Amino acid sequence: MGRTYDIFHINALIEKLLDHPHTFPAEPARQLIRDLPFTRSSWFSAIMKVEGTRKSPEMFSSLGTVRIEDRYKKVVAIGDRTIRVGGYKLEHQPGSIDIRLMWHDEFDEASRTARLTYNPVTREPTEMQLSRNVDLIVLRFLHLSREIFVPWKRPVEDGAG
Repeated sequence: MGRTYDIFHINALIEKLLDHPHTFPAEPARQLIRDLPFTRSSWFSAIMKVEGTRKSPEMFSSLGTVRIEDRYKKVVAIGDRTIRVGGYKLEHQPGSIDIRLMWHDEFDEASRTARLTYNPVTREPTEMQLSRNVDLIVLRFLHLSREIFVPWKRPVEDGAG
C-alpha cells in the first residue's frame, strides 16, 4: 500500500461500506479485507488528553496592561499502529478492521469507531459494529473508559438492498 491508486481505492471502499444506514454491500467489504494490509499489533496502547489554560506575559498597550489567556488541548497516543487513508485511520487485525475518522476525538461520546468483522478463515464479512464508550473511572483529573462494540449493520449482496 502507499501508491495513490491504492489509497483512493481503499478510501472508496470505506465510503461504500459507511454509505447506507442499515446494511453494507458485501463485495466492497471483501475487497477491503483482501486489499488492506494487516497492522502491527501493540502489546500496549494508551491515549491521553491534557487540557489547560496558558497565560501570556503582561503586555502594555495604550489601553493599559493586557494579559491573554489561551486554552489548549493536546492528545498523545502511545502505541498507535493505524494506517491513514483519506480522512480515516484504519487498523486491520485478523477478523476485524477498525475505521475511525482522522479527527476522531477518543474522549467524545459522539465520536465513534466503526468495526467491520469477518471470518478470518473464509474472509467473508459478518457484520459492522459501532463503538460506545463505557466509563470505568471518572475523577477530576482522570477519566478511564473502555470502548465496546455493539451490532450496527449486516452485509447484503449487491442489488439486494
